[in-house]
Amino acid sequence: ELTQRLGDAKEKRSGLESRRGLLQEMQDKQEGVADPVKAVLARAASNDGEEQNTFGFVRGLLAELLETDVDQAAVVEAALGEYQQALVVNKLSDICSDNGGKTAIESLAGRVTFVALDHPPLPKQVGSAMRKVGDGKLVKLTAAVDLVRFPDWLGPVVWRLLGRTYIVENLTQAMQLRAKMPDGCRFVTESGELLESDGRVFAGPLSGAAGGLISRRSELALLRLQIGELDTAILRDTNALAQLSDQAAHAEQVCNDLRQSIYEAKSMTAELNSKLEVLDDQVAGLEREQPVLAAETEQIHRQLKEADEKRAGHKTEAEKLEQDSAEKQSRIDAAQS
Repeated sequence: ELTQRLGDAKEKRSGLESRRGLLQEMQDKQEGVADPVKAVLARAASNDGEEQNTFGFVRGLLAELLETDVDQAAVVEAALGEYQQALVVNKLSDICSDNGGKTAIESLAGRVTFVALDHPPLPKQVGSAMRKVGDGKLVKLTAAVDLVRFPDWLGPVVWRLLGRTYIVENLTQAMQLRAKMPDGCRFVTESGELLESDGRVFAGPLSGAAGGLISRRSELALLRLQIGELDTAILRDTNALAQLSDQAAHAEQVCNDLRQSIYEAKSMTAELNSKLEVLDDQVAGLEREQPVLAAETEQIHRQLKEADEKRAGHKTEAEKLEQDSAEKQSRIDAAQS
């Protein structure tokens, strides 16, 4: 199970990494960004402070300064529309200043949109609000500005563009709310249609399979997070698998040692059984010889007894002969005297 899970995680990571590589390549090449905008960004990045026709006053591409969740990116892109490729500058006066701005603008090779942090002033009554729809139902309208994350210094531009742009279910609800909301409100549907404050409606597919500029950056951020989580899971499972492998190797070594011990025990048992069989044969031989030995022992005992008896008889006879000899000697001695 662990091996299967690890394989699935690596396969999933490979797919995510492939997708991330494709999107990162598109991001690095700035695909989807208009050529004149690319040119301005390149010149702004290479500004050395000496060339007057560079764009050192440009702070960045608006779409690259915003962050949002992947599932909200398409709606945010629809709400921004052509402003995705707007270039952010600090002051409107920088664009037409004699200190390089005017010359830089005159050198543009194509149409470029600039948005300044200081103009125009922030609109009133911005942000999410409670409103009644056509059937009288009170609903909370989420402002598009609440769907994005951005640095504090960019707030004036973001609030101007998205502070009065509200998320609605469909165009019908958008038209109903437009009649009741203050002037200047815009509405973007969950499927990406946009009803502008002047009555213009934008509809149709938003972008290709790779998504728009914001969708691409959002997906890249999500992919990096998912790949990071997978890397953590893969490392954890790899370590767990290595630990299990070590345990299995240890268990195998223990089993091998036990097998060797069992083999040695069996060999010793066989040797002892062989010796026991020899001893059993010897005991059986002795048991077979026991009656013969017993009979021989009994015969020897009889022979010893008979010998003892004969020795006693011979001793008695010898003593009698000695006595007779002594008597005869006495008579001889007596006759001689």
